[in-house]
Amino acid sequence: MRLKADGLDLSGRYHLGVLANTSSMGGGMLIAPGARDDDGVLDLVLVRDMSRFSLLRNFPALYKGAHLDSPGITLTGLRRLEAGSDETVYLNIDGEADGMLPAVFGILPRAVRVLAPRRKD
Repeated sequence: MRLKADGLDLSGRYHLGVLANTSSMGGGMLIAPGARDDDGVLDLVLVRDMSRFSLLRNFPALYKGAHLDSPGITLTGLRRLEAGSDETVYLNIDGEADGMLPAVFGILPRAVRVLAPRRKD
């Protein structure tokens, strides 16, 4: 895959790439521990090309957010990601098959206003 994160070249062979705006996905997997939806940053988790055994060994760590300590798994904070590939790569966006590469992703800080009840102190 060809990846440019805020101009930084992260191109390589990957099993998985997740661009997250919150810390969890898929029923409790802490894919990007520490990610916040209000910080103006997207978290890119990349899983490099590795053996199936290594993938299976690291999978349980996803539920604790401990997978980022494993070799070949990285987290990068970014505001813009340009992604492309010479192969067909389909996108899964929030659990729905939606499009394919090439694609550009970006963040619009404070684009959505969220109303919450006032806290009683």
